[in-house]
Amino acid sequence: DEPFFAFGTSVFDTLAFRSAVAFKLDQFQQLHGDKLICFDGEQLNFAYDLSEDLMLEKNLAQKGGSEQELAHLKAFIQNYSVALNNNLMTFESWTKSQK
Repeated sequence: DEPFFAFGTSVFDTLAFRSAVAFKLDQFQQLHGDKLICFDGEQLNFAYDLSEDLMLEKNLAQKGGSEQELAHLKAFIQNYSVALNNNLMTFESWTKSQK
């Protein structure tokens, strides 16, 4: 029952929408529901809808439609960077910074 620091939702919330972020080969990759996107900090390199394309054959990055996922990823990157650069990776320090 202790407070904890989490980006997005609690790991203990079994009904929450899930997403995962990785930084690999100088690119951010995010799995957001059924959407998989890759962002290099400047442009969206790929976007796939895994519910319709498990073999990753239809890159949707140039067709649009992934704006919501990209906005979510950019927000995550910004929040993570602020927390890391300002030593706010604990619940107590993040809470104090928000006042």
